[in-house]
Amino acid sequence: MAMSGVPGPVQPAPGGEGVPRAFGTFTLLRKIAAGSRGEVFAAWRPVEVERLCAIKLLPAALTRRPEFLSAMRDEAPRLVRRVHGNLVPI
Repeated sequence: MAMSGVPGPVQPAPGGEGVPRAFGTFTLLRKIAAGSRGEVFAAWRPVEVERLCAIKLLPAALTRRPEFLSAMRDEAPRLVRRVHGNLVPI
C-alpha cells in the first residue's frame, strides 16, 4: 500500500484494519512502541510542513491525574531542545 507524498511503505495502522488512521491533521501509520505512559505511533503530517513524525497517545486514565499531566508538560520543552540521531525532532 502506498500513500501519495508518504515516503516508503505504509505499515498497518492501529486498529488492525491495515489502513492508515486519521488523528487530527496527522495520519497514524504504525505503532512504534507502547508502555505504561502511552503508545507512540509513526505519523505523517501533510498539513503545513509535510514530514514524518511521532505521536504519543496518552492513556485516558492518566490524563485525569494532575501530577501526570504536569510531568508531561515539563517533559515537552526538554524534548524539544534534544538533538540526537535516535530521537524524532519535535
